[in-house]
Amino acid sequence: MAEHSDEELYDEMVYQGRRFIISYNKGRAKRDRDKRERAIEKARSFIDDRLRSLRRSTDGRMRKGRGRPLTSEGAYNAIHDYLRDHKLLRLFDLRFKGRGLLVNLNQKKLKWEERIDGVLVLETSDERLSPSEVVRQYKNLQDLERCFRTLKSSLELRPMYHWTPDRIGAHVFICVIALQLARLMRRRLSGSAWSWEKAIERLRGIKTFIIKTGATRRRGITVADKEQKAICKQLGLPFPQYKHLSSLEQM
Repeated sequence: MAEHSDEELYDEMVYQGRRFIISYNKGRAKRDRDKRERAIEKARSFIDDRLRSLRRSTDGRMRKGRGRPLTSEGAYNAIHDYLRDHKLLRLFDLRFKGRGLLVNLNQKKLKWEERIDGVLVLETSDERLSPSEVVRQYKNLQDLERCFRTLKSSLELRPMYHWTPDRIGAHVFICVIALQLARLMRRRLSGSAWSWEKAIERLRGIKTFIIKTGATRRRGITVADKEQKAICKQLGLPFPQYKHLSSLEQM
């Protein structure tokens, strides 16, 4: 490669008068591979479930009153739509066989996907920018677009149930602060199995409680499971303990 940094390798080429930048990132390659493997595992589970239902229908083992029997066309459409919606259709081969259906992972296409893990190809008309600058600006644009998506979806910037300028401003301010926290969590969780949304969902299981026995009140916190402790460790946060609840005594 013509240029490199600690994390990224770069090269460039001109093809038919068009300038292309190629970069490779080892961390990105691992993320690509892990994401694909998780998606394929979930897809296989869905496919196996549909094929089992199809076999029960064709073998006459479908119980009465359990809905319409699944046909091979119905199974094909369900699997096809799942793979299409999860952007996996290119990796699987589907074909009918008699009254059944064959679904196979295309190993040739999978090997090609594995070869390009971590590879990014960009086209630019700007001759002044170095390959690393082109990639950096593209990532900045990606990050900006991701921020807008996060604000509109996960952080629920809209709909907005406020009408006065102060309340609207406060709502937007809180959403932007939440966005900064989400970006920090995304960075610290990079390379792990958790997205920031999944991490928050798991950490929501941490609860405080009050036990009343006569005039006595005791405060406590639920026992953490291994995954919750692992998430806190990945985020660089101490796991909440009973001593951290002292501020609640004034409630």
